[in-house]
Amino acid sequence: MNEPPAFQYLGNAPPALRPPVVFLPGWGFDGRVARLANLPAGTVVPRAILDPDTAAAALLAFLDWEGIEKIHLHGWSMGANIALDLAAARPDRIASLTLLSLRRNWPREETTAFLTEYRRDPAALFEKFCRRTFAGAAAAGARFKEEFMAATLESHDLNILEKGLEYLCGHEPERTGAVCVNKKIPVRQFHGKKDLVAPAAEMAEIPGAQPVILPRMGHAVFLAPEYGRLPELAKCRLACRFSRAADSYDAHADIQKEARDMLVAMLPAGNRKKILELGCGTGALSAELKKRYPGARMTLVELSRKMLELAARRCRGGVEAVCADAEDFLDECGGGFDLIVSAAAMHWFDDPGRAMANCGRLLAPGGVFTASLFGPETLSGLGRALAACGGPEIAATRFPAREDVEAMLEQAFTRHCLRETLLERQYPSTLDLLRQLKKTGTGGGMRARLTPAMVRRVERWFLAKHGSVQDVFQVFFVRGQR
Repeated sequence: MNEPPAFQYLGNAPPALRPPVVFLPGWGFDGRVARLANLPAGTVVPRAILDPDTAAAALLAFLDWEGIEKIHLHGWSMGANIALDLAAARPDRIASLTLLSLRRNWPREETTAFLTEYRRDPAALFEKFCRRTFAGAAAAGARFKEEFMAATLESHDLNILEKGLEYLCGHEPERTGAVCVNKKIPVRQFHGKKDLVAPAAEMAEIPGAQPVILPRMGHAVFLAPEYGRLPELAKCRLACRFSRAADSYDAHADIQKEARDMLVAMLPAGNRKKILELGCGTGALSAELKKRYPGARMTLVELSRKMLELAARRCRGGVEAVCADAEDFLDECGGGFDLIVSAAAMHWFDDPGRAMANCGRLLAPGGVFTASLFGPETLSGLGRALAACGGPEIAATRFPAREDVEAMLEQAFTRHCLRETLLERQYPSTLDLLRQLKKTGTGGGMRARLTPAMVRRVERWFLAKHGSVQDVFQVFFVRGQR
């Protein structure tokens, strides 16, 4: 590329996982608006407002330059129209398609009046448009106005904006969407019930997309927690958190170490020639496996590239290190493993039941699957404190419960067992608890940062309820055989 690429990575960092997420914004917005959505570093966004005539070709050129074969393509408003066109034309490059605030059609009289008003006073019209866009999301609208409005207006090109409105008037998203569905592209759709720009009653209906209508959201539906929990976004954030914590993990992971020691006691005796470890982290268990089963061929799978590098170094070579989503790896992996093991990782999976079923499928005759995973009572004290103080939900509430894990084992293995333990901890302060979570990369799975005032309220809750800051970690130890 002789010219600066038309697309870039958020945070100027390459994606933590592949396929990466590409976010195409709506009319009048460039990639800066994606920062409001707390999208993970490495998300691909445009540098400037999108030109519907050239956006798809420019994106494909960027992907080819970066050696990226497939993407999770997310389009918002006009970006959703462009995403549809690209997916229909190049389904081979699309892992999934997510459409946000996609309107069925844009009446020409509406866009003509809009453009006339823009020509008369661009700043006033765009500010009015932003108020409608961020209706119901005042904090995000205020942040956009303060941090990004002036620069976005400065980047506006009237010719491109005119082309965008003309493109919207002539686009037929429902017909293009049918093409995408026929080409077996997984399509998801989100729309805000309070959308003032693309009213919910005028939402495009894409066959098979099963749209999610969010009752409290307006046009900026990318701000919704439901959108932020999409697997490709959540996994990428998780990989980034663990990579940031890679150097501090071992010094602060005392809970994980205690659970790991219990898991090691469950490892099968005898020789194991072929071993798979899912979510190897920094390699503490990997090194133990290598010592216990000398000569075994070991495959380590880890979401965080930096943690995987530490694990491979810890094992001093002799292992196959794979940076990947373990669930995707299991879907595509060949079998014949004598031992499949996972320590404190499977509770992060989107579908741990499918993963366990795959583990059962991949075991060689006489092979053993053994794992530890945290349950929903983990950090229940912090969860209750945050709920009482109006804070964010912690991720552990979505971890599988004991009865769910038992059902998964029943489906995956002919012989299986489950043991549960509760590990209790006290902390000098709430900050110490939060610091431990941050240093181990979990952060409690909270998308929002806690303000100092919120931390003080949580501390007061702990002291009032328990007289100290204390919490519990629920751990399931499982074992299965074919």
